[in-house]
Amino acid sequence: KSQKSVRFRGMLAICMSSSNARTGLYLRTSKKLSSKVLSLDGRGFCTNLGSMSSSLREWDALQNLSEIPLLKEILMAPETAKPNSETDESESKAISPPKHKRPRLNKNPNPSKIIIESSSNGMTPSDLGEGFVKYLESKFNTSQKEAIRAGACERGFTLIKGPPGTGKTTTLGALLNALHLREFNIYHKNVLNIAKTTSGAEADEAWEELRTKKPHILVAAPSNAAVDNVLQLVVEKGFLDGNGKRYNPSVVRVGRRSAEYSRNCSLEDKVEAVLSASKGELENKIKELSTQMGEHYHQVIDSISKIRCLISAVKNPLPKGWEARVICQNKSYKYYYVDHIKKTTQMEPPIVSADIPVVAIETMPEYSIYAGNLIQALEAYDSKRSEAKRIESGLCLRMDPGGKRGAREQLEGDLLDAAHIVFATLSSSGIPCLQRSRPFNVVVIDEAAQ
Repeated sequence: KSQKSVRFRGMLAICMSSSNARTGLYLRTSKKLSSKVLSLDGRGFCTNLGSMSSSLREWDALQNLSEIPLLKEILMAPETAKPNSETDESESKAISPPKHKRPRLNKNPNPSKIIIESSSNGMTPSDLGEGFVKYLESKFNTSQKEAIRAGACERGFTLIKGPPGTGKTTTLGALLNALHLREFNIYHKNVLNIAKTTSGAEADEAWEELRTKKPHILVAAPSNAAVDNVLQLVVEKGFLDGNGKRYNPSVVRVGRRSAEYSRNCSLEDKVEAVLSASKGELENKIKELSTQMGEHYHQVIDSISKIRCLISAVKNPLPKGWEARVICQNKSYKYYYVDHIKKTTQMEPPIVSADIPVVAIETMPEYSIYAGNLIQALEAYDSKRSEAKRIESGLCLRMDPGGKRGAREQLEGDLLDAAHIVFATLSSSGIPCLQRSRPFNVVVIDEAAQ
């Protein structure tokens, strides 16, 4: 029998993007190319060799390796690679971590402009609050506390490792709590700096800049199960603030929703809730949010006015046992002084002698109350403002049904920007909506060594 030589011809293709279609898969090629690949009757066979998304992202990461901010810390290990006496100045600089530069509001700022701080350099666990420190002392052992301290208070990156059963997930929950407190404390400090020192157009610019400096933490893991494990811990147990009180941070879960506890934080569900609402429901919600925003705005103005009035009252430190307070009469803010030792009040500041201990304004109870009210009102205002923007995107979709994709992308971006903590798999962390969101302050990866 004669044998015929059969020549198989084929083509390797990479699909950069895809979408689900009921009609199946369509391939579009040129006539010249199809004549080389397909049979004479135009038939061909297609085999899926697998996804290259992860490989392409790894390649992209290697191509941009020089742009990684922590490259020196990763390669040079500055914590352990200390120069000896014979090391010259250039080598010493090479292993030292780069200094943080504080971002400013303008490209060419002058010294009088307000500075938005973003560095956590020099922070210690005690800066996170006495209540939180007591929680750490009572619930964690020495090695766990050291891991939390290193992750929350040191620059660069921290690797936490341990065999199964050593409490890594529980430690991770406390570390996320500490990181959120750290970032929020920086934000809190900046809010008070702006409230005390700026006004007019400069204040408006500073508030807008500050909105991008809120806590923004990305939590990722190789699998959905690992991500959901950490998410469940945060959603069900919440966080503790510096006073030891429980609170729930703003979280968003990117990707599939696999459990009931993730229903309220699923990005997909939040987007669909807006897109599926009727025009009347969205318009009513806009009116409701507008009223609430007005109320919170007046609370913000009231708190700022009281803080500034208090500062005017305490131009010089008060003697120990004294305090300044503010009252509002006929829309006018006035201050007076309280002597807690004699339990009396007066309108004039007390006389301070050189041998009497003094107290700073930041330690006064009224200042803490006004500052806390300002933070709460500002957070509430920004939350309603972000929600109103999402509703407006939904209304725009009603007027332009053809722009559904753009409306969805806008909604996803607004939700991710507003969230303090975003949960995603390592694969999902490379999707476009996350790449378009505001930069993350911190990235935490569970099961990082797998």
